[in-house]
Amino acid sequence: MTATLPFHAQPQRLYPESPRQESASNGQAWYGWADAFRWLEDTENPNTLRWVEAQRNYTRSYLDKLLLRSGMHAFIEPFYRMERLGLPVEKKGWIFQSRQSETALQPVLLATPKGSLKSDTLIDPLQWDAQGKEALSGWATDAETRYLAVLRSSQGSDWNQISILDLQTRTWLPETITQVKFSGISWFKDGFFYSKFPQKAGDLNAANTNQQLFYHRLHTDPKVDVLVFQDKANPRRGVYASVTEDEKWLVLSQSEGTSGNRLAVAPLPESNKGQFNLKWLKIIDDEASDLDLIWSSKTHFFLLTNRNAPNKKLVKLKHGEGYSNAETVLAENPNRPLMSCHRWQKGWVTHCIDSVVSVLEYVPDQGQGFSFELPFLGSISGISVEEDSPHLYVGLQSYSSPGVSLKWTWGANSPELLHQPKRDNVPQKVSLRQETFVGSDGARIPVFIMENTQVSGPKPCLLYGYGGFNIPILPFYKPWFHAFAEMGGMVVVPALRGGSEFGEKWHEEGMLLNKKRVFLDMEEAAEYLIKQGYTSPSQLAVHGRSNGGLLVGAVMTRRPDLFKVALPAVGVLDMMRYHTFTIGRAWMVEYGDPEKEPHRSYLKSYSPLHSIQPGQVYPATMVLTADHDDRVVPSHSYKFGAALQSAAHPANPVLLRIDKGAGHGAGRALNAEINEAVDVLSFLTYHLQLEFVPTAK
Repeated sequence: MTATLPFHAQPQRLYPESPRQESASNGQAWYGWADAFRWLEDTENPNTLRWVEAQRNYTRSYLDKLLLRSGMHAFIEPFYRMERLGLPVEKKGWIFQSRQSETALQPVLLATPKGSLKSDTLIDPLQWDAQGKEALSGWATDAETRYLAVLRSSQGSDWNQISILDLQTRTWLPETITQVKFSGISWFKDGFFYSKFPQKAGDLNAANTNQQLFYHRLHTDPKVDVLVFQDKANPRRGVYASVTEDEKWLVLSQSEGTSGNRLAVAPLPESNKGQFNLKWLKIIDDEASDLDLIWSSKTHFFLLTNRNAPNKKLVKLKHGEGYSNAETVLAENPNRPLMSCHRWQKGWVTHCIDSVVSVLEYVPDQGQGFSFELPFLGSISGISVEEDSPHLYVGLQSYSSPGVSLKWTWGANSPELLHQPKRDNVPQKVSLRQETFVGSDGARIPVFIMENTQVSGPKPCLLYGYGGFNIPILPFYKPWFHAFAEMGGMVVVPALRGGSEFGEKWHEEGMLLNKKRVFLDMEEAAEYLIKQGYTSPSQLAVHGRSNGGLLVGAVMTRRPDLFKVALPAVGVLDMMRYHTFTIGRAWMVEYGDPEKEPHRSYLKSYSPLHSIQPGQVYPATMVLTADHDDRVVPSHSYKFGAALQSAAHPANPVLLRIDKGAGHGAGRALNAEINEAVDVLSFLTYHLQLEFVPTAK
């Protein structure tokens, strides 16, 4: 590691003032100056609001002075402005499909009614808000495709409201359901089940507890919705319900965290008059594994699970029996983690991971199966299929391709290309390859590398990672990643521990008291790139979002010598208090409990906020967050940014880019995404000294 330079060796940068305030810690040990910015947790306090505006102005002033920024917008826009069509979704003869045009701020939902050959715009979120701050975040139709219930999100919030559209008259019903968060919409007869919290939306810091399951009947006031299920004895357990396709069973999943769930089912009545007197049958009553009921036949439930199968398997269970009687349908493959199964044509379409790319296969109930030939190595971004439909729709993307939509017709030898974005104004000079390095513990860690083939020698490099929550990072398209590579940079994405690229074991090696292994994987990926001569510490940037923001905060404070630029985005940066905000308590299964040993000491040892050392030269840093993020609340970034500005040696800048009227990332308007990309790439190219002069196409 590099030596710490003398504090105040250079004049301090004139950052907005961030006063320090002593604070009690509600029985916890006080962690000195790092906790002196707790006042920033009160995001609605006038002092905090003034501080946020001052930081926004400081960052805007800094970025606007960067020499490359003037032409950056014109160069980046074509990477974002292209027509994209979502996968068709067939529902009883209707076809629904999302469409993002080149200019629209939000995607619209198209519909082709049964018997029609023409689609039209069914829902345009710009009719809700002309500035694009409201988004369609989910939808579901009833069994007869007469009504469409939609989840509407405002300013990127996880909180939603449910509205209902009459598909025949194209009019909205008068009832609106609020306080909905982390919920699906599951239709039964003339209504639907949904989950809500008793807490009202708006308070970023309030813990989300006591989630309840309700049933709403059409044309009634939501105030009289039927309470179907609540678990007063376990307020931390989330509640999620779904209805089997035949509307015979209600499926209830409960979990305190992001891994593992309890599962129960209840037979549904022939009608939905009055109250639901449901008799719950427990399938699993612990949270030691993930269990997902994906299909129900006349006699059996079919479940996808990692119970005693780290790479997952498909099992079946007779109606009315517990999991101990489950029979294996598709055995675990030790070399291919199973991502999803879909019932189709008396068999199963399976999506697996092989060497960190997607593999798609068909396994019939009887006879020989086959593999679907995908046009390029990448990741499946979506699968849309009805059991008895002759059509299977698949989305495929990679780091250098925004994706294609494919349609397989049963019995055909090859797929039909439904949609591929036109990219006439986007340069195509990048190559994509996969390499592998060996970690210090002997693990083989694959990395994807995307770079401009016309630029040789060491080059500016963006290292991106996530590493957590059993989420595999397969090849995905991010426009500004592609733009950075086309400009002459390199984008590298390693398959870090903590994800599920190689199954649950890979996840467990990077969680709880193994979390530092994720950071070490990232640091060793950086060292590999330097050793191979691909880049150097003065050309290397590190970036991640959410849990990946924690990753960036950890590695930049552990190994500031490795990186020139750090971009922690919407990150979990205060590991001593993350569990006290909104849904943070659910992450304790991944991170550990900050109030109990040995997790308490371990969390503090790597918590980015608590790892900042006065006088240390840290990378040029831009902390990205949003003032309405109610998943990873912005105070994580506020406190980390304030502490870094206060303590770090002034050799490199520390900026806070605070998006206004936005949330954790979902549902953002297209122009907001482009503006952020312009700022990020301007900051990167300046501090990595990327020799590129963007010109308008």
